[in-house]
Amino acid sequence: MYDILNIDEVNFTDIADIAGSAELILARYSKPGQFKTTCKTQAKKWLLRADTVLDSMSCGDAMTVTGYYEPLHLIAFNQAASAAKLDKYRLDAFESYIRGDKTVDQYALRHTISREIDRRNPKYFGRPLQWESVCIDRWHKQFRYGASLDELSDYDTLNRVSTLLTTDLWSFETRNESRYKQTLFENHRHYLDSIHNTQSVMCYSPTCATPPDPNLECGVNEVSTYQRPATQQPDNALCIMHYELTKALSSLLISGVPFLTQEEYTAYDTRIRSALIASKETNRYLKAALRINTSK
Repeated sequence: MYDILNIDEVNFTDIADIAGSAELILARYSKPGQFKTTCKTQAKKWLLRADTVLDSMSCGDAMTVTGYYEPLHLIAFNQAASAAKLDKYRLDAFESYIRGDKTVDQYALRHTISREIDRRNPKYFGRPLQWESVCIDRWHKQFRYGASLDELSDYDTLNRVSTLLTTDLWSFETRNESRYKQTLFENHRHYLDSIHNTQSVMCYSPTCATPPDPNLECGVNEVSTYQRPATQQPDNALCIMHYELTKALSSLLISGVPFLTQEEYTAYDTRIRSALIASKETNRYLKAALRINTSK
């Protein structure tokens, strides 16, 4: 029996609780059987509560909530949420990021903007599209030979490589695109393999974005990778992985699907889910959702 979610117990001042509870509703709804009606009720309650806090949230958190608002609205009401409503918070996040708001994660922002561009949403065809294009151009130049020419944190490396692997790079690589992406993935596959290596530890903290260039250049504050001394052995390799880095690692795995066998993908996926479930930083609702998804 899966964890029963009581929306009244969710802390809607905590983005981890908000996102985790949404993940749990979506995970339970994906299971066949008796949970559909309960999930519809929970989704409606979640949306009502979210509506009361959206305007008081940071721009970054509000953007995160919009990503869950859409699928939960479909579950609750069998129809799409108001695009105009969600666009307001997403575009506010973009403008706030450009002004230097560090609560807005640049990779989540780029993903959000890219998704809306793919949907042919005209509200994103101006400055957001320009910014997104500058990011891709800059990151491709940075990884032009399949590895970063600059010193980057693991968090930045994982997110940028994942983005390049899932972006149409024909204008940069033409007929060499497939080979370039294969090289890019193989050069960073060791991050996935490190889950199996108790002596390999990624850095603990993701970088924070510095105030971006007013010309929309996608600059961030680069930090060096943390290396645990060889004499300092972790007790549990899964528990020491930073939560945000583990999520970024999951993005690398998904973007690397074309270069993996089904068996390899399943093995990596299982270890990443286990790492997230084991991490003390993982929200309790998200852990329940991960357990449900793992049982599929």
